[in-house]
Amino acid sequence: AGLWEVLQLKDQYSLSEHLTVAKYTTEFQERLHAINFHFEDIVLLNAEGRRDLETFRKSQVDLVNYADFTAELRNPVVKTNVEGLAIDLERLSNVQSDRTLAGRLVEEAQRLRRIQDQIVLPMEALVAQLKESVQFLATMSPSFQAQFNNTESQINLVEAILPLQTKKILRQELDCFVRKELGYISQYLNWMRTTLTEDVASCQPFSTALDNGRVILCNRILDPWNAFWFSLGGCAFFLLPGIFLALKMMKHFRPIRHKLVSTGSDETFPFHIPRVTSLRL
Repeated sequence: AGLWEVLQLKDQYSLSEHLTVAKYTTEFQERLHAINFHFEDIVLLNAEGRRDLETFRKSQVDLVNYADFTAELRNPVVKTNVEGLAIDLERLSNVQSDRTLAGRLVEEAQRLRRIQDQIVLPMEALVAQLKESVQFLATMSPSFQAQFNNTESQINLVEAILPLQTKKILRQELDCFVRKELGYISQYLNWMRTTLTEDVASCQPFSTALDNGRVILCNRILDPWNAFWFSLGGCAFFLLPGIFLALKMMKHFRPIRHKLVSTGSDETFPFHIPRVTSLRL
């Protein structure tokens, strides 16, 4: 079938009806608008977290005397210099004449160094961290209750607003996506309308000629190209030169025929009628 018949362009066809954007996007828009988002179950702080906050509120950290606490932390972990004591014991062992006593002094010095490395130094690091925490609490304590109440109210506010704002933002983004997709579809349909009206519709004669040429060449010539038609074509091919040679030879035999007619007896050709060769006016 030809292109014109396949597309049914020989009949009346409403492009405005079939190439309208609403025909292809109405169901798509309805499905998108029917989507429901549920964010009511979002919980920023569960019941256990709220209990911990309430316990922290009742801890009365704002009532602690941080000045005395800080002064107490300035004291060393141990009052004696453990490293210095170990050095003194080693010196004392060097001057002892009793080797047994000197060995015990060396062992005690080594034990003191292990206590210094394994207990005293880690405790000093923990005390330093404790000082930083105490300084932070001392800075926060005057406004502790106000900040705590503000934090709790902010959490409640966010839990109330977050579902609505999230749903609103998602709806806006979804509308933006729909507008972009509709723009792409509209652009494609406009291109199709332009192509059909300006390019395809103006090529009906060419399309018809192309289809006719295809039918003649393929269906009438190439398809029947078999042994029978090939043999018949070969005979026709040699028949044409034979006819051409026969016509050429008639020019040579015609004078001989005229000569035989003119020299023959009346008895031989009693009913010969002369042929008019030309007519002059």
